[in-house]
Parts: sequence; structure tokens; C-alpha cells
Amino acid sequence: MLFASNEFNLIADQIFISDEKNKIIAQGNVKIFASKKILSAKKIIYNNSSSLVQVYGPIEIIDDNKIKITADYSLVSKDLKKIISNGVKALFENQFKITSEKIKYTYRDKTQFTNSMGTSCKICSKDSSPPLWNIKSESIVHNQENRTLIFKNALLEIGGIPVFYTPYLQTPEPGIKRASGFLTPSIISSDIYGYGIKQPYFVVLNNNSDLTVSLFKTNQTILFETEYRSRLKNEDVNIKSIIEPNISNKKINGFIKFKGEKKYPKSFNLLYDFTLFDKKRSLISYDYEIRDYISNYLVINKFENNKKRTFETFYFQSLRTPIGIEPIIFPNYQEKNISNLFSNNTILSNSFGVLNLFDKNKRYTRINHTAELRYSSDHKSGFIYENLGKVSNYFYDIREESKIRSNYLEIKPLISTTISYPLIRLKNSKDKEFLIPKIQLNYSPYKKSESKSNQDSIEVGFDRTSLFSINRFSGEDIQEKGLWLNSGIKYEKKSVNGKNYGTELGQIFRFNNVNQFSETRSLNGKNSDFLISSFFHYKNFFSLKNTSVITNNLKFRKSETSLNLNREKNKISSSFIYETNNNDDNRNLTEFSISLLSKINNNWKSNFDMRHDIANNQAISATTGLTFENECVDFSINFSKRFASSEQLPEDTRIELSFDLGGFGKRISSSSSCSMM
Repeated sequence: MLFASNEFNLIADQIFISDEKNKIIAQGNVKIFASKKILSAKKIIYNNSSSLVQVYGPIEIIDDNKIKITADYSLVSKDLKKIISNGVKALFENQFKITSEKIKYTYRDKTQFTNSMGTSCKICSKDSSPPLWNIKSESIVHNQENRTLIFKNALLEIGGIPVFYTPYLQTPEPGIKRASGFLTPSIISSDIYGYGIKQPYFVVLNNNSDLTVSLFKTNQTILFETEYRSRLKNEDVNIKSIIEPNISNKKINGFIKFKGEKKYPKSFNLLYDFTLFDKKRSLISYDYEIRDYISNYLVINKFENNKKRTFETFYFQSLRTPIGIEPIIFPNYQEKNISNLFSNNTILSNSFGVLNLFDKNKRYTRINHTAELRYSSDHKSGFIYENLGKVSNYFYDIREESKIRSNYLEIKPLISTTISYPLIRLKNSKDKEFLIPKIQLNYSPYKKSESKSNQDSIEVGFDRTSLFSINRFSGEDIQEKGLWLNSGIKYEKKSVNGKNYGTELGQIFRFNNVNQFSETRSLNGKNSDFLISSFFHYKNFFSLKNTSVITNNLKFRKSETSLNLNREKNKISSSFIYETNNNDDNRNLTEFSISLLSKINNNWKSNFDMRHDIANNQAISATTGLTFENECVDFSINFSKRFASSEQLPEDTRIELSFDLGGFGKRISSSSSCSMM
């Protein structure tokens, strides 16, 4: 039956109205709808002479904020804006549970629980054992406007044992993703830092930005860490800093890093990354992205149809010992235009650039222009042809010490022809096999005089991605020269059952040896080393890859192997790298690494990572950790060891322990068990 008034709607199996129409009694599946709340009960008594409705349980009240309250007996206002109940249980977002003697809900959107106990752990009904953790409080006030929970005279119990008391505690309402307040502390022990505790504090600045401030106090030092994050529609900003005050020396050590990206109208983009530090030891001690140098840059680029413009400036700060002198790059301007000529098969591209490098003693300026014409066609016989011709002009202006200045012009023409003949075979109309032989003939006039300057062509690459490259030097200052042939053949088979495997073999032949590469390089001599690449995939379950460079004497110069195994509960990734003295430093590299992720059950996870230097029989680094997660708690312990000890990589042993109470803001997996095992 249905009863309606200006203040609420009532549904029940039976509704009795007195003769004077001043009293209503509803029984059986009673529901009251008012103020975005739904009240369910066994029986209610409503009297016009009173502002409250008597409600008999079991009672359930659900509001639009996903909060469910159950009680034995209640007095509620007609519009459900005021509620007084006894024998109360409340559930927030199906995460956090409150058991209370009494509840009082007022029109100010505040709910007060008296003599309460709150937890997000499962409470076992089989026995009287306490939950893993709970907070007992004289009162808990839920402020719906601010979406917070305020505990007064709160006592934290773990396994029923009191461990912490506070007269006041404020937490975000369960389900809140971002709220200001203390984050979970971590206990850390490190050879570099010492042992201590790290306490972060999270500040919500607005809907698009926040700040994390951390105090890391150890027996050896104090560190202040901050990280500012802002994410707008067209801009991302990240500012990170670590400061270590040295009171005895009246100094402050540390660094600050600015990194961001911003999109402007008319397709302009700005990217920047700057790091300021007092000395290189600061970055090493704070374990900040250990490397040989710090890259500072500002980049402005603009993308249009078939056109790209880039303006860059770079400053590299060396972390080597002794400190190297690194030039400043300002500016580096590059522009490239692409257009079709005659037909879609013919592409003309023009590139223009200006590069300027300088330090306190030298200045290097290069102005370059490249015109490139590329034509491709498919012959009816199955051959695919691609022809390329380009001319690069470089003007150099170099100023050195004692006012020595030189300038000169270099012209570097190149022609290239590529021919491939793809063969495809269908087996059972399902499996496919591919066989693709390919050759590329290149010619660039060779002069006995070497390039007078080389600032950006130090590195030389030879792998499957550069097999058919027209220049394997990394920059513009040096161009591969002479007449040479890039050759390769590729085989691949794809099956409908998810099995996919293949191999590729390649080699480079030079018709005149111009000795551009050192003897330790794979490209030296008339015949380069052999490049062999193979792979095997089976669905998303198994993957094996290998790329090897083998000398003409059939000895390995370089080999990289990776293996990945992905199962429902376990993931394994490993790699093996072997490289002879290919970097002109007479050092061999043989390194093995492995990474394991294991899901022990629905709550327990483990991880293990290791890197090992086989050539020197020395471990490089190792990390292992154990994590437990359920609706009640998030616990993790991690152990890491860095064995290498050098000026760039100091040896370090670290243990980190963190413990987070579930149910406040963060939603994690639930458990069907009442314990951690």
C-alpha cells in the first residue's frame, strides 16, 4: 500500500489510519522515501502531534552517498533529516564498518556515533576473536559536507591489543580518492641514510594539483622531500626536491628538479626539464636516477601538415670523476618539410638546421640543409623498389682558444636503391609464412680527408633496426661513405593457434674499404659481422628473443637474449647480455638479469629482481619484497642490495617497511578470511 505526503512517501504491506487521521501505523516491508534517503523497517508509528516517527527494526537506512545504516530502534523526522537510533551499525562504501551504541543524525549533514568501534576488517561471527585492527572511540562524527570522519579519544587496537591513543584523529571519508592528511609512514634502513622513519604529508591544493611533503629522519641525517604535481587540460608540471640541512657546516645540500609540458594554440608544444644541485654527491647520495650526467633542456616544437619545426637548448652536467667539460647547446633549430612530387609514390623532403655549441673556450656552429627525393614502386612481378637520392650541405664555423677561427663547407651527396621480393605462403588457409629477401645498394663519394669536426657522430649502431640504414653514425657530422651493399633475408611464420616465430640474417658488404670504423666495431672491413635475430612467441604466454652479432670467424661479438613467461599467477622476465670489447675500452660485458612477480594467493604477492655480472662473477643488485593486501590492511616489506661500489654507484643495503590501514580512501582487494593467512 502507498501513502504520500508533502514530506515523504510511504510503502508497506499494511497501513492503518486512525479515525481522527492523526495517527498512522505501517507494518510489513515498510519503506519511507525522503531527502534522497530510503528507510526500510518492520514497523513504524507516525503521529501528527509529534515531529518524530517511531521506527522498529530491523532498520536499514541508505542514502545517496553509499552509506548504509542498520539499527534496532530509531526515532526519525518525517523528512529523514534527523535520526536518533540505538544498536547501530554503519557501512561506508562497502569498506568501513562502524558499530555504535547510539547514532544521532542532524540537519547539518553531521552524523555522530557514540561509544563506537570502526574497522574495515572482516569480523568473524564464528568466534569472538577481535578483528586484525580497529579504532575504538568515544565518538565518531561523520561530516558529509567535508566528507571526513573525526575520531575523539581514539584508541587503535591491533589484534585486540591497544597500541596507540590520540585525543583527536581526522581521516577522509571512505571512498575519497584525494584528501589532505598524513600518508602511511615507512621505516627505512639504508647504508647511505642510516635507519629511520619517513613520514609523508599529502596536500590537495585544488582539483588539478597537489603537494607531498615528507620528513625523513634517521640516526645520521634529516631529509626534507617535496613533490608538486599539477595536471591541467594542456599542461603538466612536476617539481621535486630533496634538501639536507647541514647545520654544523651551515650549508644546505640537495637538489630541485623542474619538469613539465605545455600545449599552446596553433600546435606549439613546450617541454622542459631542469635540475639544480649543490654538488654531484647530492644526487648520488639521494639515489636520484643514477647516471653519468644530468640533462637539462628546453624544447619548443610545432607540428603541421607535412611540416615539423623544433627549437632546443641543452645543458649537460657531468657526474663523472674528474668532472668533464660539457658544452651548452644553444640553439639547436631543426625544420623539415615533406611533400608529394608528381605522384604519391614520389616524396620530396627538405631539412634545414642550425646548431651552436659553446663553452668558455670554444664555440662550434653548424648550418645544414638537406634535400631528399624518394621514389617507391611495386612491380607486377612482385618486386618492391625504393630509390633515394639526397644532397646534404654543411657550413661550419669553429672558434677555439687564442682566437683561432676556421670555417668551411662540406657537401655530402648520397644515392640508394632498395629491392625486396616478399614471398607469402598460405597453409591450410590459416597459417601464413613470409620469406622476404632484401638488398640495398648505397653510394656516397669518398674523400681521403676526414671530416674536420665531429661533435655528434661518436656512437655507431649496428642492430636489426639499423641493418638497412644509409648512415649508422648517430649524428650529422660524419656520413658513411663509399659503395656498400646492405643485405638481409627474413623468415616468419604465423599460426592461428597463437604460435609465431621467425628469424632474420643480415650482412654488409663494402666494395672499397674506407676505414671509417675502428677494428673493434662490427662494421669494420669489407665484410661486416653477421647480424642474426630470432624470436618465438606463443600467445601472451611465452616470448623468447635473441639478437646476435657474429664475426666472420664465427665468434660472438655481441648477443642479447630475453625471455618472458606470463601466467595467471606468475610472471618471469629475464635477459642475458654478452658483449666483447666493442667500446674501445677493452672491457667485456656478460650480464644476466631476472625479474619474478608471483601472486601467492588473492592477498599475498612477492617480487624478486637480480642483476649479475658473470664476467667478474659479481652481483650488481638484488631486490626482493613481500606484499599483503585485503580490505583491511596493506602491508609490504622490501629488501634491496646494490653491490657495485664506485664514485657513481655507491654500495647500499636498504630495508623498507610500510603498513597501511585499509578502508580510508583506497579501495583494495577483499578477503574471504578473517586472518592474514
